[in-house]
Amino acid sequence: MGKRGNMKVRVPFSDTDAMGVVHHSRYLIYMEMARIEFMRDRCYSYVDLQDKGFHLPVIDISIRYRRSCRFDDILNVNLKGRMERLRIIFEYEIVLEATGEVAVKSKSEHVLVDQNLKMVEPPQELIKVLFKE
Repeated sequence: MGKRGNMKVRVPFSDTDAMGVVHHSRYLIYMEMARIEFMRDRCYSYVDLQDKGFHLPVIDISIRYRRSCRFDDILNVNLKGRMERLRIIFEYEIVLEATGEVAVKSKSEHVLVDQNLKMVEPPQELIKVLFKE
């Protein structure tokens, strides 16, 4: 099943476009922020990962936009992480706090690479801390 995480974001004016809604690219940033906090909350920050000589690049991402968000909306970025073979998968729901409506559903897939950008098997320590119940 995987572990879950949550982060709140209040939409800043700078994240909106000419139509007054959150620009589609900003949701990727909210997802990345939630993913980094998810790791930090489990005492395994991205800096820890880098210090051990690893990186976690995105290899695939999909986003389904369901409802527009606007300046000053409070968003709950919910995520769930899991392992599938060598892939690390995060699924996200970005929910408008005021209404409970799901604005965005998305998924990002990652692999662990070493300093030479060669894919490596995630250490059991990482799997245990991030994904085991």
